[in-house]
Amino acid sequence: MTNIETVRTAFGRHFQHVVEMGNGVVRGERQHNGKPYAVAYVDLSDEVVERAHGLQSYQERLIGADFFSSDNDLRWNSYLFFWAGPKSAASEEFQQAKKLIESDRHFARKFVLNEDDLERRLGQKPQAVATPATQQGDAGIAWAELLRADSLAMLLEQRPRTATLELIEAGEAFKADVGAPAPAKASATDALATGMLRKLSIQQFRRIHQSTEFEFGDVNLITAPNGMGKTSLLEAIEAFYCGRVRRDPEAVFEGISGELEAPDGRRHAVKLTKVPATLKARNMAWYGRTDVHAQAISQGFTRFNFLDTDAAFRLSSEQDPEQIQLDLGRLIVGPDTTRLWTFLSKLKDDVDTRLKALEGQQPSDELNVDLLEKEVSRLETTPSESTSLRVAFREGVVRLRPRWVIPDANTQLNEQEKSSVAELKSAINRALAAAPVTPGNKSVLQEQLAKMKASLAEARRIQSSYEAAVREANAAAENQKASKENQRLAELWEKILLAGVPELEKRIGIAEQQVQALRTALPSYREDAIASFPEKYFPLALKDALSDAKRESDLAQESSQTASRALSQAQELGQTLVALRRDLHDASVAVMGQTGNLTECPVCKTVHAEQDLAEKLHALIGSGDSQMSAGLRQRAQTAKQNTDTAQRALEALLTLAKWQQAAGLADDLACKDLFTQLQHQHEKLRAALLELQEARQAEKTLGATGIRLDGWQLARANAQRGLSEGVNVNDRTRLRQAIEFMAVQIGFNVLAHVLTAKKPQTLANEATMLAIATGASRGVPMLPSQTVVAVERLVQQAEARVAAAAEVERAIDWPVDAAYETLLSEVQSCLLAYDKADHAATQETEADSVLKQKLKDLAEARARQAKHEASRKNLARAAATLSKVVDEHSLETVTSEALRAIRSKVSDVFSQIHSPPEYALGNFEDGQLIVRREDGATHAVNQVSTGQRAALALSIFLALNESAGTAPPVILIDDPVAHIDDLNALSFLDYLRELVVSSRKQVFFATADARLAALFQRKFDFLGPNRYRRINLDAPQATAQ
Repeated sequence: MTNIETVRTAFGRHFQHVVEMGNGVVRGERQHNGKPYAVAYVDLSDEVVERAHGLQSYQERLIGADFFSSDNDLRWNSYLFFWAGPKSAASEEFQQAKKLIESDRHFARKFVLNEDDLERRLGQKPQAVATPATQQGDAGIAWAELLRADSLAMLLEQRPRTATLELIEAGEAFKADVGAPAPAKASATDALATGMLRKLSIQQFRRIHQSTEFEFGDVNLITAPNGMGKTSLLEAIEAFYCGRVRRDPEAVFEGISGELEAPDGRRHAVKLTKVPATLKARNMAWYGRTDVHAQAISQGFTRFNFLDTDAAFRLSSEQDPEQIQLDLGRLIVGPDTTRLWTFLSKLKDDVDTRLKALEGQQPSDELNVDLLEKEVSRLETTPSESTSLRVAFREGVVRLRPRWVIPDANTQLNEQEKSSVAELKSAINRALAAAPVTPGNKSVLQEQLAKMKASLAEARRIQSSYEAAVREANAAAENQKASKENQRLAELWEKILLAGVPELEKRIGIAEQQVQALRTALPSYREDAIASFPEKYFPLALKDALSDAKRESDLAQESSQTASRALSQAQELGQTLVALRRDLHDASVAVMGQTGNLTECPVCKTVHAEQDLAEKLHALIGSGDSQMSAGLRQRAQTAKQNTDTAQRALEALLTLAKWQQAAGLADDLACKDLFTQLQHQHEKLRAALLELQEARQAEKTLGATGIRLDGWQLARANAQRGLSEGVNVNDRTRLRQAIEFMAVQIGFNVLAHVLTAKKPQTLANEATMLAIATGASRGVPMLPSQTVVAVERLVQQAEARVAAAAEVERAIDWPVDAAYETLLSEVQSCLLAYDKADHAATQETEADSVLKQKLKDLAEARARQAKHEASRKNLARAAATLSKVVDEHSLETVTSEALRAIRSKVSDVFSQIHSPPEYALGNFEDGQLIVRREDGATHAVNQVSTGQRAALALSIFLALNESAGTAPPVILIDDPVAHIDDLNALSFLDYLRELVVSSRKQVFFATADARLAALFQRKFDFLGPNRYRRINLDAPQATAQ
C-alpha cells in the first residue's frame, strides 16, 4: 500500500453507508438484505499513542451516541480500526498504546494495524474455493497403494498387531490385491452433496433422541446443558450423511431421514443408507477417496465437515511434541489416517524388533542343528554288551538248581526271572532272621522250634501257678483289711455309746418340743409390756378394765395436746413482746442519740438520772416472760407423762386380752387371775429354754471331741454288720468282748497275708530265669505273663524260619544240611548279575529311544531353522515396505505437505480469527508453524499459548472445509471455543458470520455455554428466523427459535 486513499477505496468497496466522521475517521456498515449487521470505524489519523491516552473520551465522542441509539444486537458488532502509520510506529510508547487499545472492550472491538494488515482486514471476506474432490489428496490412499504394491493390503484392516505380526511371519499377510472395485458413481442429483439440510427425523438414536423431528436454517445454534444430547444430534446428522458414527461405530439408529433444499430451491426427501456401494460412491464424489471399506467416508466427513473437537482440544493443551504432531495430523489428514499411521509405525517397530530377534536367533539355529547331527552320529555307532551279561546271569541261576524253568540264553530278560530269584532271597533272609545259631539249615531250625515250644509250655505252667498265688495273697490282704475296718467301726460305736449321744439327742428333742408348745400357746408380744401392770385394774374384769384404760388414755392425750397448744401460744406471744421491747429500746436510744438528752425518757417524757434511765432502758430488753413460760412448760411435761402412763396401762391390758383369746379363757375372769396365769406360763417357758440351752451346750462339748449327734444311727448300723450275729450293739459289755475278739482275728489275718505274699514273687523269679534261658530277656525281670508273650513270639519266629526253609526247599534242590549263608551269597551274586544285564539292556533301549528322539529333534530343528529363515524373509519384505511408508511418507511429511497445500487459506483464516494479530503462520518447515510479526521469530506449536493453538486448530478445519468444494456444504462444530479467550471467540464468530453471508454454507454450532450462546445469537440473529434457528434441547421437547 502506498497511500491512505487506497484504504479509503477498499473500505468504500466492502462497506455500505460510508461516512466521513472528521479528524481522519471513516464510518461504514456491512448489510445483509438491507439490514446492517456490523459497523466499522477506521481512524486514519496515525495518532495511536494520543488515542490511547484519551481512549474513553475518544470513544464516547465518536461512538457513544450511535452505540446507545442503535439496535441492541448491533452494539456487539462494532469495530474500531486504528491505522499505525510511520508516526505511531516510531513512538517508544507505541507497543504499550497498542496493547492498551486492543485490550479495551468498551463500545467496540479495537485493532491497531499497519497499512497492509488494515487493507486485508477491511477488504477480505471468506471465499469457498470449489476445488474438485480428486485434487484433495489423502496420505492414507498413498500408504494403501504402497501396501497393495507389495501384496500387504491386509494391513489396512488394522488387526491386532500381535496377530498381524504372526501373519507376516507366516507369509499369510502377503496376498495379491485384485484391486479395489471401482465405486459406483454418485447420483448426478445427489441432494446431500449440494443441498441444505432443512429437516431431520429420528425414530431412534441413543436414549436422548427418539421419535423427534428438527427443522434447520442456514445457521443453527444448538444449546443445552451437558448430557442433554447436543453431540448426539450432531452425530445423528453425521450418521445421516455417512451411514455410521465415527466416534461410536456400534451406535444403533433407526428411521433417520431428512429433507434437503437444493440450490434451485427444490426440496428432496432422503433416507439414511448403509449400502456400501452408495457410501463408497459418496466418498469418491465428495472427498476423492477410493477406499475399499465403505466406513472410510467418516474419515472425509470428520476431516472436512465435522470438527474433531477432541483433537482440537488436545492440540491446544498438549505439551508432548510427538503427541502434538499426531493431533495436528488428526485435524489435517483425518483421524482414520492418523490412526492408520499409528498402527503402521508401531507395526514397523514390531517388525524390526522381531526381525532383529530372528537374525540374532540364526547362529543359534545353525549351532543347534550341527550339535544334533553329531549326537545322532555318536548314538548310531555305540557298541552293546547286554548279551554277555544276560548269559552270565542265567548260568548263575543254573548253579542254584532251581525247580522253575530257565529261559533260553538268547531270550531277553524278563521281570519274572528276577522276581523268582528275589523271592528266593527273601525266603533265605527270613529263614536266617534272628537265628540263634549259625550256620543255619533246615535241621537246625527245626530243632530250635522244638525247644521253643517246650519252653512255652513251661512258661504257661508258671503263669498259671503265679495267678493262683496272687489270688490267694489278695484274699488274705482283703480279709486283713476287712477285719481292721470292722474293728474300727465297732470302736467308733462304742465311743458314741459311752458318750451318751442317743440319750442327748432324745433330751434335746424333748426340750425343743416343750419350747415350741409354750411359744405357740403364748401370744406374740413384748414381755416387758406387762412388766408394770397397774394393780388398780386387778379386781376388774378384763373388758371393763380395757374400757376404763381407753377412756383414761384419751383424756390424758387431750390434756397433753391442750397443754402443748397453750405453751406454743405463750411462746409466740413472748417472742412478739420481746420484739416490741427491742424496737422501743432501739428507738429510745436513737432519739437520745439525736437530741443528746440522756436524762429525759423519750417515751413518757419523765426526767431521770442518766444512769437510772440507761438501766431502765436496758431492762426493757433484758426482762421477759420466763416465769409464765416455765409454768406452762411444766404443765405440758406433766400431761405428757400422764399420757405415757395411760398408754402403757392400755398396752398391758391389750396384751392380756390377746393372751386370753389365744388361751381360750373365760371373758369374766378378773385381770389379776389372768395376769397370774400368764406369768406362770412365762415361768414354764423360761425353764424349757434353760433345759434346751444346757442340752445344746452338752452337744457342743461332744463336738469338740469329734463326736456329732447326726449320723450315730449309721455308725450303729455299720458296727452291727461287722459283729457276729446275735451280738447286741447296745450292750456295752458284749460290744467290748466282740472288739477284743476282733483284735485276735486281725493277728491271724496278718500272719496269713505274710505267708501267702512271698509265693508270687518266687514264681515271678522262675519266669524271669526261663525268659533269660530262652533269649526272651537280657536279665530284665519279667512277670510270668510277659514271659509267656515273649516265648510265644520266639515260637512264632522259629515257625516262620522253618516255613521259610520249606519255601526254599520248594524253590530249589538244596541239601537239608547245607548252610543257608552260602546259598544267600550265590543268590545275591545272581541278582547283581541280573541288574547289570538289565541295566545294559536298558541303556541300549534308551540309546535307541534317545536316537529316535534326537532324529526327531534334528528334523524339528531343521524345520524350525527353515521356518525362521522364511519368517526372516517375510519380515524383511514387510520391513522394506513399511520403511517406505514410515521413512518416505511419514505422517509429519504428509501433514506438512497438506498444510503447505492449504497454507495460504489457513493463514488468511488465522489472521482473521486470532486476536491480537502479533502472530502469522510460518512456512511449516521443521515444525516452525507460527511466526512473530514483530521480529520474524519462528515458534513450534508447543511454544505458543493454548489460545493461539486453539485458533490454529480452528483455522485448519475452516480452511479444509472451504477447500473441499465438492463436499456437502455443512459445518458441524461442537463447543469449539471452550479453550480460547473472549477476543478470539469473537473473531471466530465474526469469521463464521462472514462465511455464511458470503457463501452457501450451513452451520450447526452446539454449545453448553449460555454466555457464548447469547453472543452467537447476537451475531447471527440478523439473518432472520428462516436462515437462523436456535434449538434448545434442555426442554422436554426440542424447540427451534
